[in-house]
Amino acid sequence: MMNKECVSDIRAVRHALRSYSNGGASTTTQRAKIPYLQHLDTWFNEDGMANIVSFDKLERLYPITYDHARKVFIVHTKGIECDEGMIEFHRSPEGFPFVFVDLRDGDGENAVMMVNTVRGNIEGFTRSDVLAAERAYRAANRMGAPSDRSFRAMVRNISNCPITSRDITNAVQIFGPNLAGIRGKTVREKPQRVNTDRIEIPCDFHVLHCNVTLEADVFYVNEIPFLLSVSQKLKFLTVENIPNRSSNT
Repeated sequence: MMNKECVSDIRAVRHALRSYSNGGASTTTQRAKIPYLQHLDTWFNEDGMANIVSFDKLERLYPITYDHARKVFIVHTKGIECDEGMIEFHRSPEGFPFVFVDLRDGDGENAVMMVNTVRGNIEGFTRSDVLAAERAYRAANRMGAPSDRSFRAMVRNISNCPITSRDITNAVQIFGPNLAGIRGKTVREKPQRVNTDRIEIPCDFHVLHCNVTLEADVFYVNEIPFLLSVSQKLKFLTVENIPNRSSNT
């Protein structure tokens, strides 16, 4: 979700969500709740391009029906037998379900948000430009996803190269940044420190379980042996890598 008017209880969380699209990559560490959907918990990114709701989570909360004649999904927030509380998800020309959210500005006009898709980005380009852009996009992937600057330098130094700098520019405008290059050049972020608290075992626990029966076995993962032990009653399970199955080990 991206609109503050549609959510409540915006808060920071420890884990981050990193999403990729034809517009690049984005990261958010905020979550929020959708009040009109039983306070459904969702990710919140104010710099996002669309409000996206999980169809799977909606289906767990409410019954959903489909009107084949009108081509709409209907979410029954007050029960399938009630005529109130119905939210209709229409189908876009690309086939994606969406809902009209009534966000009005100061002039009383509906706030409309447009999301760029690859099909929409193709508009304004000729068929030959699109084919050349696709050829440049495939070539970049085969060459290990170089940067646009390096890719242009490569094609300029190749005689009679079928790919031009204009094709590379059109490929970026139509398909967005190369995701393979973004993933390959993205460095690992420093994880947050995990604090482990040690809890002393009560004396009564030692008295009740002074004798523990262990069950052990050896299993392999990719021909690497591991020792598995399970304690009866306690159900405490341990796994340890072993170099071999000799008696000394």
